[in-house]
Amino acid sequence: MIARRGAPVRVGSALRAGRLIPKRLRGLRAGAVVLKPRELMTWHSTQAREELLIVLTGMVTLDIHVNGRRATRKVRLRAGQCAWLRSRTRHCVRNHSTRTARYVYVTGSAS
Repeated sequence: MIARRGAPVRVGSALRAGRLIPKRLRGLRAGAVVLKPRELMTWHSTQAREELLIVLTGMVTLDIHVNGRRATRKVRLRAGQCAWLRSRTRHCVRNHSTRTARYVYVTGSAS
């Protein structure tokens, strides 16, 4: 932890997988994900939180369950693009490319 003018600051790297904000904190949560070629982040839900997903390198496909049904919507995201997911949205993230993909996610309580 780095302190500046009495306020603690946590510095993390979006280049490595892992949490960027400690889990014990309330409010925002963030993490970095590294997906090797053909790898995926399995199906999961945002629960009661909204999620912002920002692709840093590579390209990913975001599979989203539409309106709680089994029908899926596929959204391709390239480096520099982002997607916002409402609360209670089931989704998975896939790297169909031959290059490593990196993205960060930020979640927060839906108001």
